[in-house]
Amino acid sequence: MTESALIAARAVHFGASMLLFGELLFAFGITTHWSRNAVAPLSHESGGDESRLRTVIAWTLAFGAVSSAMWLALEAASMTGSSLQALDLGTITLVLRESVFGHWWCVRIALLAILVVASLSLRTTNDARRRRGTPVAVAVSAIYLATLAFAGHAAASQGAGRVAHLASDAAHALAAGAWVGALPAFVAFLRRNGASALSARGTRVFSLIGISSVAVLLASGIVNACFLVGSFPALFGTPYGLLLIAKLVLFAAMLSIAAVNRLSLTPRLANDDGVAARLLRRNATLEIVGGVLIVGIVGALGTMIPAAHQSPVWPFPFTLDSSLEDVGRDGRLALIASAGIAIAALLLIVSGVRKRRRPSCIAGSLGLLAAMAVSLRVLAIPAFPTTYATSPVPYRVDEVARGRASFARSCSGCHGAEARGDGPLAATMQDKPGDLARHVPAHPEGNLFWWIAHGIPNSGMPPFSPRLSDTEIWEVVQWLEARSAAEGASTIGPAGEREPRFRVPDFAYEARGQGQQTLLQHESTPVLVVLYESPDSAGRLASLDSDERLVRAKVQILAIPVGPTQRTDADGGSFVRFVTDPNVASVYAMFAGRPHGAAPVHTELLVDGAGSLRARWIGVPASAIDQTAAVLAQAEHLTLEPKATTPPVHHMH
Repeated sequence: MTESALIAARAVHFGASMLLFGELLFAFGITTHWSRNAVAPLSHESGGDESRLRTVIAWTLAFGAVSSAMWLALEAASMTGSSLQALDLGTITLVLRESVFGHWWCVRIALLAILVVASLSLRTTNDARRRRGTPVAVAVSAIYLATLAFAGHAAASQGAGRVAHLASDAAHALAAGAWVGALPAFVAFLRRNGASALSARGTRVFSLIGISSVAVLLASGIVNACFLVGSFPALFGTPYGLLLIAKLVLFAAMLSIAAVNRLSLTPRLANDDGVAARLLRRNATLEIVGGVLIVGIVGALGTMIPAAHQSPVWPFPFTLDSSLEDVGRDGRLALIASAGIAIAALLLIVSGVRKRRRPSCIAGSLGLLAAMAVSLRVLAIPAFPTTYATSPVPYRVDEVARGRASFARSCSGCHGAEARGDGPLAATMQDKPGDLARHVPAHPEGNLFWWIAHGIPNSGMPPFSPRLSDTEIWEVVQWLEARSAAEGASTIGPAGEREPRFRVPDFAYEARGQGQQTLLQHESTPVLVVLYESPDSAGRLASLDSDERLVRAKVQILAIPVGPTQRTDADGGSFVRFVTDPNVASVYAMFAGRPHGAAPVHTELLVDGAGSLRARWIGVPASAIDQTAAVLAQAEHLTLEPKATTPPVHHMH
């Protein structure tokens, strides 16, 4: 009930803000047009009903104030976890003082008060004073509408993109207000003036506002979708994305109606065409209905988790693979042929439009659909509900270690301990298991989850759900990802890896005097992970522990014992932090090129701030000084790179 009330309060507030701005903008646009073209002012032959304008402004201000108060109360109840009945002045004051929403609520209430004062100037009978007051009211209402961006998802954005997201959201609100908010004023204008040259001129003014608004809506909508949706699968596979699709369908319908108004009906008004005037009013009324529905959807979207932050459930049994790696020769030829058909079809459509030949347009459209069908048939590959899912299990050492244990119990009989397809049962199988260490990168982790959980039909792969829980299956997937990353990283040497391709699992450790930290906590600095043996590694550790050049270069050093003798920070290390968790040693041994249970070897791994392995040194160095110089050179290169983003764990083609 509270969520429904919040959606309603948001929708009413958005609608009132848009209507206020749209009404004022339309009145200002009409007045300016009349004055520039020496036409009678709005209050006379133009048919401008100023009484209606004052009434609409008064009601929108009232609805804005009431819905704003309800919005504040509902947000306060949501933030504090209390009911509306339990709210008191102290709780409201706390929300206003301590939250970003509260701060901007105060700003918007101040703007609302300014708008009340500004609206009084529109009630005067002095035309000159009213014309001076209208642009002021338009400007303040624009700011009032634009600040709604600070009450939505854009306000929660982080980093450099926050400003762009807020600006885009504000522009989107203003464009929607200019178009949808002005529609009621436009319909009233048409009703007063009927089929006349005056209506034709007013329609052209509104058309200019509409065209500009649509351009801004499209551009800002794309930017907002990049922030809030993030991907094509999230658009179709999340509740937020599906509701956004409904909004886009309504927008497309409104755009189609507006195109008919602009291209077909408006030119007929100048000829006193009464039918065109009625159709134009009807179509504009339909646009209002669409706009109201969109405002309701916007009210709901603001209360939902954005699609970019959800794991999508793919609704189709197929998806598209545009890599062209698996389509074969016949598939490539079919794509080339469909491209040629599409080009010819487009030329036929253009020719049909120019010469007004409907058969040519129909034939071109059919050809275009045929080309699309062929392309989709070639590029389509099987997909599952979890194909685009993201793992709820983090990519950390403990989860990877548990996944390896589950794999050993349930999967190693066929796939082998190292997932190379060499298990003791593999020799008896007709379809031999593949080398998962090399095969995993070709598939998204969601497919791996589905195959483990549900099996693969017509193969020897059985389903493991519910024998393994979803969490256990995701842990197996994370181990397979780590195993595959270690296999891919086997080619990395002292020369380094220029592209961040292979991620290492995160882990926590205790740092003396600093409490618990994690590997990926060092976002802006590289980390040198040292897998060491005692006593052979003692000299190298002593060199690292006393080399101030590493400190100046801000290289963090984490030492992990892989031999029977262990050392800790209690032994007096200065710059080196020691990690004694056996899971960390066992998992990271894979990145040293050592299979599980193999003899340890001294290895140094340089990991960038995003958790990708970038350089590797195997064995105790003959010259500790020279190896440290090589580490510093690689670390310097990493610091000069643009800020890294976390690469995908898998590399699906």
